[in-house]
Amino acid sequence: KIQHLFAQVLSSVPDEIPLFLVGGAIRDVLLQRTIKDIDFVIEGEIKPIFYRLKRSLNAQAFMLDDERQTGRVIYRFPGHRAITIDLVKMNLDGLFTDLSERDFTVNAIALDLHHPEQWIDPINGISGLELKILRGCSERSMILDPLRILRGIRFSLGYHLKIEEATFVLMRTEAGNLSNVS
Repeated sequence: KIQHLFAQVLSSVPDEIPLFLVGGAIRDVLLQRTIKDIDFVIEGEIKPIFYRLKRSLNAQAFMLDDERQTGRVIYRFPGHRAITIDLVKMNLDGLFTDLSERDFTVNAIALDLHHPEQWIDPINGISGLELKILRGCSERSMILDPLRILRGIRFSLGYHLKIEEATFVLMRTEAGNLSNVS
């Protein structure tokens, strides 16, 4: 079923436009867990791709953020659960910057869907999964979004990952900013 979705996404994206599967779907594949949502990073304009995918899947969809070009498609498998597919425009500084600004290294792994021969893992998320360690992507990770503190606790408990000491210190330091989250 997931392969069908990937095929639909690939057919919605012209071959010359870089397309990367990123985040939790890769983590879940590596941990042999059910994929709950799929995130794609696309170089360039996403709106034409977003609307093409919405039509081809006959799915519900809406733009989450027009300015940052982020769209969500909600596809319901026939007789089964729904899955969300997020399409996000790549950071102007490239894929590495995009991955380094994510929350945790286990969610900062990518796969080029036009060339899926190997994982793109610039900040060692795969080794974090193997060692069962949860590490922030950067020292700014919790500052960029304090809600990541709660996500970190959820990931630690749900995936049986030990929070790295430096990440734990950052989480504790930024915990006071949770009250600023809507």
